[in-house]
Order: sequence, then structure tokens, then C-alpha cells
Amino acid sequence: MDELQIILTHEHADAVLGLDDIRAVQPFSPTNDISPTPIYLTQDSMNSSSGCAGPHISLSPDSIAVKFPYLVQKKLKEGQEIRRVAQLDWKIIEGNHEKPFVASGLQFVPLPVMHGEDYVALGFCFGEKCKVAYISDISRFLPATESVISKAGGGQLDLLILDTLYKAKIRARAPPPLNVIDNGSHNTHFCFPQVNYMIPLVFCISSGFPCIFAFSFDSNCRFPKTLDAVKRICPKRALLVGMTHEFDHLRDNTFLAEWSRREGIPVQLAHDGLRVPMDL
Repeated sequence: MDELQIILTHEHADAVLGLDDIRAVQPFSPTNDISPTPIYLTQDSMNSSSGCAGPHISLSPDSIAVKFPYLVQKKLKEGQEIRRVAQLDWKIIEGNHEKPFVASGLQFVPLPVMHGEDYVALGFCFGEKCKVAYISDISRFLPATESVISKAGGGQLDLLILDTLYKAKIRARAPPPLNVIDNGSHNTHFCFPQVNYMIPLVFCISSGFPCIFAFSFDSNCRFPKTLDAVKRICPKRALLVGMTHEFDHLRDNTFLAEWSRREGIPVQLAHDGLRVPMDL
């Protein structure tokens, strides 16, 4: 595939572990004498640091250089056997919406978003005739990023593809001063909780204090985090991705169809194999 180019959102396992298999779509060469596939990523993804180890910087086990040293090295060491591995051309980009780059003939605008409060992942905005934003891993929008893709800021998107991981809402009630521990919004991903009433499930001792866990059953949706973001950004259309097995595709798309009619923004769950024709 001569035209294949790849853009990485971040270096977590679910985003990069397929890099080793790119050789399956590259021409065969027993000496690896082929044109490498361009891979666009940030320097942090390539060489993310886990802090200091003595006077030296310790690379995080998540970093590409640690996960795939044989894909990163430029030359074989003396006596090292030639093995068929993916041939990749690492292209460092900046995770800044003011620093666009071009891949496969399209300009991409990096969209930094929080993926947990200690980590920044990237989404991307692309397209000139039709404007698309893809954000697969997000817990919170940075104000500047949201402005770039919102109707009120950078102009209305034709399509927003947005993360929504869970929909169940679990709450823990504890004695003061802890009160309620609310895990309905996942700490590293947008979620799609159905919120209305709660039924206690179990009384237990957790982390040294008595705790009642309660599970909220599907009833109605009081503007969960994902749909709040869709309303603020106001795209012409939105597709939700990254759902866990908690979702029932038909039932939850029926709910979303009602929400879409009410709010005037078509939103649906995406599915494997979905194709969306776009004139970019």
C-alpha cells in the first residue's frame, strides 16, 4: 500500500500495538529494502518519560521507543540478523492546534485533550470542503481545543467523531466528610451514563470506611458528559465511538435518535465497518 500513512493519537497500548503488524500490508523484501510507512506522532509518544532514575531520565514503558525498539532503530548492530519487521518513517509533530501538518495530502490540526488529568492525548481536525474532528480518548476538553472545533469558535464541524466509553453510573455513599464518591464519569474517557434513580446493591468495608454502592438503571439521560460536549460544539452530525459491551446498539441508538430530534443535532453510535462518504 504505497499511500498508507498513519497518525497516532497517543502511545497507550490500545492505540499502538498494531504497529508491528504493518508489515502485513507492506511489500515483502527479505532485506527490508522497501519504502517505509510514515508514522506521525509527538516526541512525548516516541520517548515519554516516567521521571528521573538517579541522574538519568527513565523512559516510560508506554513509550514507542521502549515498546518497539526494533522498529525505531536505524541500523542493525554488528552481528544482528536481518528480520522482517515493519519499515517505518517516524515523523515528529507538535501537539498544538497552531502547528498543523500534512499527511496523505490532507492538512491535520492537532487537538490536545485531557485523557485523565495527568495525560494529554491528541485528536485531529481535518478537511477543507468538509470539516471533520476525530477524538478517540478524552476525559476533558481544553478550552482552546474546544474553541477550534466549536460552531461558536472555529466554525461548525460537518462531523464530530467522539469518545464515549461507559454508560453505567456507579456511586458510593460514605460517611462525612467523604459523602458521595461518584464514578459515573470515567477519569480518562468521556462517558454516556443513564441517570435517574439508584438502587443499593451491597454494604461493605472499602478503604477503611463503610460504603454503600448503588447502581443507576437506564431511565433518562440528564445531559451526560458526551452529549454535553456535543451540544457545546454543535456539529452538523456526531458519531460516538469506543463503547464497551454495556451498550445495546439498537436500544441506545433509539435513545440517541430521540435526543437528536429534541436537540437538532444527529448523534448515533458508530459500528464496525461503518463508512461515511465525505468530500474532504
